[in-house]
Amino acid sequence: MPDLAGWCRERIPELPQEAYFTVVPDWVCDVHSPSTRKQDLDSKKVIYARSGVSYLWLVDPDVRSLEAFVLCDREWVLIDRLFDYESVSLPPFDAISFDLGELWASKVFHRSVPDAGTADIAAVELGAELAQTAK
Repeated sequence: MPDLAGWCRERIPELPQEAYFTVVPDWVCDVHSPSTRKQDLDSKKVIYARSGVSYLWLVDPDVRSLEAFVLCDREWVLIDRLFDYESVSLPPFDAISFDLGELWASKVFHRSVPDAGTADIAAVELGAELAQTAK
């Protein structure tokens, strides 16, 4: 299960009534934490590719990076790797841009309390940031 997921409006024009989605996401994003890094980089990438997810973003708050991938012939191909405060305008959100640095506000909290579920907090912050930017 990814930290964040997104679907093109053409594929899901309305939110489902069920408490779950049956349509594979077009985009997923995982926020690395010390406890999830290996799983995000290994098994989850394989599952996403096998499922047919088109885009994968990996966010690493410790090194302040974003890696964006596109699925080509069931293999992940790196689109770009951004760091610190670079401007982000990457598929599938290339119609908009935002400053990657806006995601690092929780950096101090993440380092001071590494086992407090900060990956979830960072994922929520990333989702909120993308939602705000898309408006």
